[in-house]
Amino acid sequence: MKVIRCLSVAWIPVLLGCASGSDEQAQTTIRVHYPVGARTLTLATDRGTRTGTALGGDTWEFSFTEVASALSVKPVLDGVPARGPDYKIAAGQRVDIYPHFFQTRGSVSTRWPEFKSKVHPRPDGMGRPIEVYVPPSYEENPTARFPVIYMMDGQAMFSNWVIGTAVLGDALVDDALDAAAETGAIAESIVVGIDSPVLANSSDPLEDRHLELTPTEAFDPTGSVKKSGDGPKFLAMLVDELKRLVDAELRTRPARETTFIGGGSLGGLMSVYAGVTRGDVFGGIVSLSGSAWWDDRLAVRMVRDAKTGPKQTLKVYADVGGGEDYPDTDLKDIMIASNRALFQAYTDAGYVEGRTLMTLVTPVLDPGHEHNATHFGKRIPSALAFVIGPGR
Repeated sequence: MKVIRCLSVAWIPVLLGCASGSDEQAQTTIRVHYPVGARTLTLATDRGTRTGTALGGDTWEFSFTEVASALSVKPVLDGVPARGPDYKIAAGQRVDIYPHFFQTRGSVSTRWPEFKSKVHPRPDGMGRPIEVYVPPSYEENPTARFPVIYMMDGQAMFSNWVIGTAVLGDALVDDALDAAAETGAIAESIVVGIDSPVLANSSDPLEDRHLELTPTEAFDPTGSVKKSGDGPKFLAMLVDELKRLVDAELRTRPARETTFIGGGSLGGLMSVYAGVTRGDVFGGIVSLSGSAWWDDRLAVRMVRDAKTGPKQTLKVYADVGGGEDYPDTDLKDIMIASNRALFQAYTDAGYVEGRTLMTLVTPVLDPGHEHNATHFGKRIPSALAFVIGPGR
């Protein structure tokens, strides 16, 4: 009897298709995409070394008809094995692999130094820097395309802007993803860091940041947020302008399942808001100590009312640091209580903790973690591993 198997995991660089065959002798086909040039490409497997067939377009095919169990494989280029762990291929699959052999680090650049929005122009009329991290495979293997995660407070993501790092902290997202590329813990991804309008010479340097990272105009009981409510404009800028530019100029995988958004504090609040209102665009969100207390727990109410369905975000990571300090305020207790309510709201809406094909809400109450990007960054590897998924 013939058995048809089909498994699709869209957010990792191994694309799985369909193949047919018997349980005992299912045909397994592996296509390796890489600009080999005059070099020799082979496939090391736990069944020995294989030589493939050149299909053109920097594609090599390796077929197995005699296997009935999973294969462990790794491309080898002129004796140099691909970076990262072996690929595990189930019998009967047709798989595409996009390896790299030499690069161990990605790169960060200010890709667009003066990005200007029509739907959300900065109050001072200036452009906004957009920081971009591309993973180790990006330059080495031009056949590969990548998931994208958009992160707020871009100047605090990669430590390449001194003032931003001094004010907001340093999440070291690039270091986390470089390390994960070697272990396979997180699929290689592009990170688009959207710089916040932090004004160094202002009496309130975060005023414009607060304005654009709050979804509603509301009173702030802590007194730190004086202007608010431009969040919908910010999200429209991201979805309708910036994402289109990123997808047009970078080798992205633009589908909902491979597009994510994340941030900390008010950036976490905006991530929750984006997941509820634009789940058709974002397949997963990361909220690091999100400001769930904002506007009488607006995020909690929105999530509870947004039942799971085809237009809701697929995966959620949310946490809070149990030791976060807020001098002279009771915001620590407000943060923990409101985030606990947010975790419960996701459960009430139908999300199931621990379901990798659905959603995960991880209430990380980590004593000693302060409320800044440096401490948020310590939770980034776990957050991205869940939301983006593994690279093998």
